[in-house]
Amino acid sequence: IIKYFKKSSVYALIILLAVLMIYYLFETKPFQIKNINIKGNSFLTKSSIKNQIKINNKTILNIDFKSLKKLLLKNNYIQDVKIYIEFPNSLNINIIEINPIAVIEEKEKIFFIDEKLNLIPIDIEALNHFTNIPIITNLSGNNINLNLSGEIVSKILNNAKNIYDNLNELRYYNNKTKLYIGENTEIIINNQNLKNDLNKLFSFNNQFIKKNNISIDKKYKQINLTVKNQIITLEKNETI
Repeated sequence: IIKYFKKSSVYALIILLAVLMIYYLFETKPFQIKNINIKGNSFLTKSSIKNQIKINNKTILNIDFKSLKKLLLKNNYIQDVKIYIEFPNSLNINIIEINPIAVIEEKEKIFFIDEKLNLIPIDIEALNHFTNIPIITNLSGNNINLNLSGEIVSKILNNAKNIYDNLNELRYYNNKTKLYIGENTEIIINNQNLKNDLNKLFSFNNQFIKKNNISIDKKYKQINLTVKNQIITLEKNETI
């Protein structure tokens, strides 16, 4: 009888502890998300990101990471996102925003072009936030070749940062493209020979401009890359 009583007491104690634990978990909800920590955002506000995901009564144990990431990537200004949980009740979101490299007007609307050459719709708030971005102007009379003009800007950004940082405008024509640097220095590129012309510009920039610490927009009025195997320059103190 004593052994039976002891066994019953142990079982009762286990059941009681289990009930108390369930009650505790139900009442305190220790894993319910109480903290949403957002990092990496510059243009987007934390409140706008939280409003986008709308996590109500979710716990860190039942978060669908794949769906949450897919939802966040619908935002035009988010390039990538990493999501992870932190016990007991925190959700951490690391945002990588887009990096606009140019502004362009297409079909009477204004867009950013990002590093992946995607078109991103612009509003006034975004235009005021992302500054010092070169403008692409279509003067061809036809539909602009977005891939070509975007590729020019992207290659300059990746291969000649000193030129990109002073690039104000890219004017796209049917057969040529003109870049306007700093104080109105003009660089002319042949659209049909884009790769070679850009390579000439990068070599000239690395071997002469950067090596001699020259300010390209102070020294040159025009740099013509369209002549085969030549770079024709006109300095600002020269006349044609």
